[in-house]
Parts: sequence; C-alpha cells; structure tokens
Amino acid sequence: MKCYLDTNAVRQISKIKFFNEYSIFTSALSIFEIISGINTEKEYIKRKNILHAIEKSDLTILWELPRLTVIKSFNLPFNETDTEATKIMMNKIISSSDYNDMLKIRFNLGGEDYTIETFHSHDEDINKITFDTINNAIQNTTPIERKKLRDIDLDPSLIQLNKEILIRNFLMNNLNTNSVDNPYYLKAVETYFQNQQLDNFFILAILLPNKSLAEGLNAGSNDGMDYQHLVFTHNIDYFVSDDKFYKRIPNNINEYLDFNFISFSDFYSELNSKSNKTS
Repeated sequence: MKCYLDTNAVRQISKIKFFNEYSIFTSALSIFEIISGINTEKEYIKRKNILHAIEKSDLTILWELPRLTVIKSFNLPFNETDTEATKIMMNKIISSSDYNDMLKIRFNLGGEDYTIETFHSHDEDINKITFDTINNAIQNTTPIERKKLRDIDLDPSLIQLNKEILIRNFLMNNLNTNSVDNPYYLKAVETYFQNQQLDNFFILAILLPNKSLAEGLNAGSNDGMDYQHLVFTHNIDYFVSDDKFYKRIPNNINEYLDFNFISFSDFYSELNSKSNKTS
C-alpha cells in the first residue's frame, strides 16, 4: 500500500510506525513548507525537531518539488535548483545551533542565493498566485455563469477535453509556441501520454477551481500549496492529510480519481491496528 503524507501529516512523523507492507513517502514540498514556516524562534525549535525526526525516520522523501515533477513528466528541458536547495537547507537547519545561527544560513546554487527569506518569499508567491487567480475569477463570474457551472454534468469525455486543453496551454506557454505541430510540443505530448503521471492532478486542477467559481468559494491563503501537493498523487493508494482543503472535495469529483483521501487520525488508527496484530 502506497501512502503520500502532506505537510501537516509529516509534522506528526514521530507518531508513525512503519511496516514493510506500507510504502510511506512525502515530497520535497513538505520539507519546503516546514522550512518556510520558520519565522520565529519558537517555530524554529519546533520545526527543527520535526526535520530531525524526519531525518531519523524511515519516511521516504521524493526529492522533487512540483514544478520539477511536472516538467519531467513532459521531458522538457529544465534548470531547477530549488529542490536541491531545500535538501541543503534542511541539513543546515538540523546542524544549526540556535535561531540566530539559522538566520545566518546562506548558500548559492545556480547563481541564486538561498536564505530563510528565500523560502518565505517562494511560499508567499506560490500561494498568492492561486489566491489572486481564483478570487479574481470569482469576482468576475456573473450569477448566470455560476449557475451554468453548477448545472454542468461531469462525464469522462468532458474531463478528457479539458485535460487536453490544460496540457496544450501549459506546453505552449513553456515552449513559447502557438503551434500544435511544433516538434517539441508533439514530443512532449507523446512523452506525457506514455505514463499520464499527472492525471489526478489535472482532473483536480480543472474541477476544483470550477467548483469554487460555481459556489463562490474564495481560495484560502494556503490553497496554492494544497493544490501543489496533488502533483504527487500518481500511483498511490492513500493521500494522508487533515487539511480542510481536501475535505471539501465532493464525491462526484473523487470518483474520477484512482486514490483515496484519508485523515491522519484514520491513518494512524490503521497503523496502530496493524501494530497490535503483529505484536
């Protein structure tokens, strides 16, 4: 059984018991969020302890941030240093002696200087883009348009069409082309459909904003990160999280996904039950 832990689940890593039957992992995004939340001495102590517990645990870390995973799924050229910077920063924070020592951490990768402020800034930018995009769209959606969105009947062909449009727009933007006959575009599309690694993410990236528009549900301040965790839902059984964002996903959307959301408390209970059976 393969289980992905989002950030709030990873923060409870000390409670988790590991068994061979369970492949439990997280991504560099969870590590990034733990780091970017260090903004006081109190948070430094708490989060340094979490990072240290992660390092000592059997938790598998997929050292990829969402953009790297997306780009790799299309085999696009990339020069990304944020993932490696996240790993380096984690190690440096664990090795730091105190909060002031952590504030002095600075290193350079690919011509970019990384400090704790770099992580704060990247976190704010990611969340701001989603927050502004969805909330501005809600403000510009009329009651008639909202009703039309609510009345749409979901079906696989409609989802497939919207997925192909989303992929087309993403590739045209990244490859700086307006032609679907561009050889790099065609190669990227061919590569993607060999594994379709992001299908769950694309389905949710299409349907969840539409649900927000239809119901006038404004985006939360951290929704950008919540969306990004969904990049890592390929070939998993459970997505473990207590975040309210995922609890809002209705059954008519969940039925198009090939994994299940589970709360940390239910996941923890399942592991405890497994432990009792083996003891």
